[in-house]
Amino acid sequence: GVYHAVTLGEPGRRVQLILLDTRTHRSALTPTDERGAAGKERYLPSADPQQTMLGEAQLAWLEGVLGEPADLRVLVTSVQLLAEGHGWEGWSRMPLARERLLGMVAGAQAGGRAPVLVVSGDRHRGGLYRQAVGGQLVTEMTASALNAPITDGQEEPGPNRLGPTVLAANFGLLDVDWAAGRATLTLTGMDGAPYQTVAVPLAPR
Repeated sequence: GVYHAVTLGEPGRRVQLILLDTRTHRSALTPTDERGAAGKERYLPSADPQQTMLGEAQLAWLEGVLGEPADLRVLVTSVQLLAEGHGWEGWSRMPLARERLLGMVAGAQAGGRAPVLVVSGDRHRGGLYRQAVGGQLVTEMTASALNAPITDGQEEPGPNRLGPTVLAANFGLLDVDWAAGRATLTLTGMDGAPYQTVAVPLAPR
């Protein structure tokens, strides 16, 4: 696989970038029984406990990485983690694997430790998402696409989404203000203007 992690910056301003591999070790997704239908366009969620997105070796590696010192963590997954309501490729198609990963993310944040910001793509639309897990708020930014935006798409269900999806071409911007104690996620248009933004407090230093 190609999963990887690197930590940048000095103590007090350490940003850990965690890049997951969601394809190499992934089990086959469950095909839909009604292709194109809302909520199950391509795949169905499965309760099979043997299905995995990352594989056991990568999960063990991730658990260790989340225990390393950091002041902010950015978890990059190529497919959406928090989004629900659509039937395209994503963690929602493997609910048990999703629950396990969310538990790891929430646990890494518990006790006032470094927040974990999730970044994803692969949707041809952007969105900001937030979900409460184990007493912790998990925040995700889906940024896409630069070159193939949806021009005639309809809105999709989004119980964890903050505001509407962004159908125009966009990219994601992460701004860390150490002095103010916050990190800001922004979906940005090609002209540099923000479409949507959400701020996350950093851990006290």
